[in-house]
Amino acid sequence: MKLKVSLLAAFGLALTAMGLAGFSASADGGLAPVYWFEDTVHKSGTEVSGSFSTLVRTSDGVTASIATSALLPGHAYSVWWVVFNNPSLCNQDGCGVDDVGAALGSGTNPAAIGVLRAGGAATGADGKLSVGASLQEGFAGGCQTSVPFAGLCTVLVDSTKAEIHIVLHDHGPVIAGMLNEQVGTFEGGCKNFIDGQNGMERVPYGLGSYECFSPQASPHTP
Repeated sequence: MKLKVSLLAAFGLALTAMGLAGFSASADGGLAPVYWFEDTVHKSGTEVSGSFSTLVRTSDGVTASIATSALLPGHAYSVWWVVFNNPSLCNQDGCGVDDVGAALGSGTNPAAIGVLRAGGAATGADGKLSVGASLQEGFAGGCQTSVPFAGLCTVLVDSTKAEIHIVLHDHGPVIAGMLNEQVGTFEGGCKNFIDGQNGMERVPYGLGSYECFSPQASPHTP
């Protein structure tokens, strides 16, 4: 199973964000490396040294944790579940950006992809981040309802069969009094653009001033 260029690029079919590079997802459903995505210093697809995530599957949900480092100090990060409920229906290169883009562009979602908020926190001076979260089957509380994210508001159907990617999104330096908004929504503190419905016009999202991006992620196959 492999990931490719930017998952967030696929959200609007042109978001500037993650840079999901071609690397293998964990096949044990347990411990997995954390990888670099879009970053100006680190090569996309390389492992983040000393960082990892865990994923425990139960009969009705999943519990995960991610412990990572080398992030920007004093920044707000949201953490996201990216769920591929039907990984066998992803494209031949494995679940990733092509499947997300196809789902948004066509209005069909054969892999039953869902993007739901898992949590968030701010880094300290050491640039480290540790976050834990649980996701129950059928729970849609973490879905983003704004366009185009509502097109990927699919719940976890079967915890034992889904491929799940844990993704970090950088919302920039912590803004006094706005940390909850920054880590609680995909666009909090951001100033980014997506393509419009005809694929031409550039539509801004977020009311902040930071060009948000997703520097790291960790994938788990069933």
